[in-house]
Amino acid sequence: MRWLAILISAAIGIWAASAQESLVRFSTDQRDVVPAEMLDGKVNLDLRPNIAHRLHLFVRNPSEEIRDMTVRLRDTAGKQWTDAVVKDVPKGHYARVRFKPPPPPMPAPAATAPMPPMPAPETPTGVELNAVENAATKKRVREFEVIVSYVDNLKKTIEQKTTVLVDIRAAADYVTVAGVRFSKDGRKNGLQVELATKEDFNPPCTVELKFPPQPNLRADALRSGDYLRILKSKTPPTKEDALRADLSANNLPILPGAKESGTVYVNIDGVPRAFIYKPAFHVENPKGGVVPALDTAGIHIVEPGRDRSIMPILSLPKEQLSIRVEVDRAPAGANIELQLDRGTGVLSADDLHARHGTRHERVWIDPFAPDDVFLVTTRVTDWAITLDTRGMRGVYTLKAIVNVQDGNRMVARATSSRGFILDDTPPEEVSIDKLPEKHVRTLPLPVHIFAGDPESGVTKVAVFLGKPGPDGKLPEGAVLIEAQKPTAEGGAWIAQVPLAADKKGTIDLSAVATNGVGLTSTQVQKVQLLDPPTGGTIKGSVTLGGRPQPGAKVSLKDGEGKEKDFATTDAKGSFTMNNVLPGAYKVFASRTDAGVGTKGEEAVKVEAGKEHKVEVKISRRPVPETPPKN
Repeated sequence: MRWLAILISAAIGIWAASAQESLVRFSTDQRDVVPAEMLDGKVNLDLRPNIAHRLHLFVRNPSEEIRDMTVRLRDTAGKQWTDAVVKDVPKGHYARVRFKPPPPPMPAPAATAPMPPMPAPETPTGVELNAVENAATKKRVREFEVIVSYVDNLKKTIEQKTTVLVDIRAAADYVTVAGVRFSKDGRKNGLQVELATKEDFNPPCTVELKFPPQPNLRADALRSGDYLRILKSKTPPTKEDALRADLSANNLPILPGAKESGTVYVNIDGVPRAFIYKPAFHVENPKGGVVPALDTAGIHIVEPGRDRSIMPILSLPKEQLSIRVEVDRAPAGANIELQLDRGTGVLSADDLHARHGTRHERVWIDPFAPDDVFLVTTRVTDWAITLDTRGMRGVYTLKAIVNVQDGNRMVARATSSRGFILDDTPPEEVSIDKLPEKHVRTLPLPVHIFAGDPESGVTKVAVFLGKPGPDGKLPEGAVLIEAQKPTAEGGAWIAQVPLAADKKGTIDLSAVATNGVGLTSTQVQKVQLLDPPTGGTIKGSVTLGGRPQPGAKVSLKDGEGKEKDFATTDAKGSFTMNNVLPGAYKVFASRTDAGVGTKGEEAVKVEAGKEHKVEVKISRRPVPETPPKN
């Protein structure tokens, strides 16, 4: 029975070790060996977001003699990541653990025609530590295990398992907004945000003032201010004094007639909207006042790479369509859900997309980082939910919900909806209207285009000289001229096309309509360009008895009696006719005076590029248009 006693003794040793204080600590201390009472470290990791934390793992020798300590890392499912042996750890000391990376994999045989590598997304190194539900607490946690073992004098293996909890801190836990004030005096205004902390940050903490697009402010034209600052420790650090960083925005470009409060975000360590405030842009307050914080939960459905909007999301059907869900002021323990409403009144399993938490929190563990660093990388972003829309066409509705557990049921604390249109056809209605068959080539060409798309609408219309090639692409060197949007529903898009002086003959003019998902349709029409008329100028006057005659009617007729131009004399009895083609003409003048007609005429021969002066004398006796016969 000796073997049974040995097993029982070993089991008791392992149980006793596990019941004692943990033998592991994580610290930023860079020494190899540290007395136990001098190491500033911790077992669990409570880390700031969006930072690569450069840590070191230390193991303590609890025995009375120098020991070799074996350290193994594994996940909570028992899968081992790596191990290391720390030699000659002094009694009562911590020793730094250095893990050796595994050998690189053998290179694969070269292919005969290698494909160029695809650019990989920027992902931290190491193993991603996923959150799982703890069986005891029923809460989702991120944990991994550190197994420490050594052999004592009795040749017993003493082993201790430490479960390390990794958590990501909320910005409000380590940064305090000491005050936010906004003042407005006519055109002058200013916003000040005071941030403080008592922690000694390493690395420094970045704080940012961010103005999203909003109706009362030109957020893309901000003026002077401190929009990005660093909260960092003093040298030497003084933990009794709070570290401060003041953000400010001066003379914000608030639009005239603002009628509601604005919105400003304070981002902490790259986490968007850590704090949200609502300054009263519409209220005059020369002395300034305290700006209230947003205190109600909200959720928004956003297209990646774009700002918030209430307009429908427009997209081509695709295998991976990413939808971003932004949550403001989420209650503790809240989760989100994105629903795809197909208009049938029934939601199937693939229409429901639930996520734990209101932000996407991720952690990577890399024990093989350079310089023997135990690297723990954290990432916090808004949730991006991927939808497979390949088999969908038409109009849908997306609904986002913030849920909070209330006893045995889920309660919605915030909801929002947004239209969702999937379209894979180009604009169906494109036509060029009111385009003359002939046009003088030196004058701008007005173009009217009617365009429509029943699914995603037309977002842009442009015209260019030329026509697309057989592949549908624009000809090289084509210059697109954007048309102005219609002023009324169903109206025409209008563009003015300048024509170069060297353009002659018949040309192609193309109108390109683009719909909401980026697909295009083109309409082509031919136009004959005419040379501009090259003629002379007639500058004349109309007189009666040597006196100028204002308001007289003047007509220019050719040899066949056809009218080619007309004019009315000004206050000085003068008139001008431009661009008169070369040839012989007669200038007729007349006026009605107290019922007695007065007329006159004068012959003129016009030459190209010359100015001809003519005086038409009128008399009270009508001048016969043909000489009297003898």
